Amino acid sequence: MIEKKLRDKIAQLIARAEVYVDRPTGGRDERWMADGNAWVAEAINVVELAVPNPLQPYRRRLFAATLPLTAIECVYGISSLLRSLLEDIDLGLVSTLSNAIRAETFDNFLDQAVAYRDRGYKDQAGVIAGVVFEDTVRKIHADKVGGLKGQPLEDVINDLARKDVITAERVKQAKVGAHVRNRASRADWAELSMEGVDDTIKITKLLISEHLT
Repeated sequence: MIEKKLRDKIAQLIARAEVYVDRPTGGRDERWMADGNAWVAEAINVVELAVPNPLQPYRRRLFAATLPLTAIECVYGISSLLRSLLEDIDLGLVSTLSNAIRAETFDNFLDQAVAYRDRGYKDQAGVIAGVVFEDTVRKIHADKVGGLKGQPLEDVINDLARKDVITAERVKQAKVGAHVRNRASRADWAELSMEGVDDTIKITKLLISEHLT
């Protein structure tokens, strides 16, 4: 989910671009050029915040729109890109793509955890599985609820349950993941079991499948 303030900033930039390009030729002085360059810098920053993946089509198109061009050509090209981006944001398409990318990344890390587990390296598997589990839970909360930044992991899980984002069954499974995350983060290896690591990998995969794909 794209934050409202970021979405509003994109809309503001589009409106400012229209005013900029409509300036009469006689008013296109050095100040006008400086305003155009400042607008381009703001627009690049916003697109990179909204679409973190540099391989995503909007990011690739942004690069093309910032090749050596005049200020007004840059504003024309980028403002057109922003209008399309804003439409996709309002349709929920950008969030969906972002989550898909994040889910794929999480899955790749989980594959590493599975590889360590299969080789009998419980502690290494637990560290990776615990980190991915926590990131997954916090990502789901940020997308579907918001807030609670910096709060303990169990508080985030409980809040997801209160908001009916996850079921009671998932809460029980998630508490196992939280336990593994806590034990691994404290290097409390004696309290970390292979069964717990397996369960953490399973619940993380379930949460990714249900909420981030």
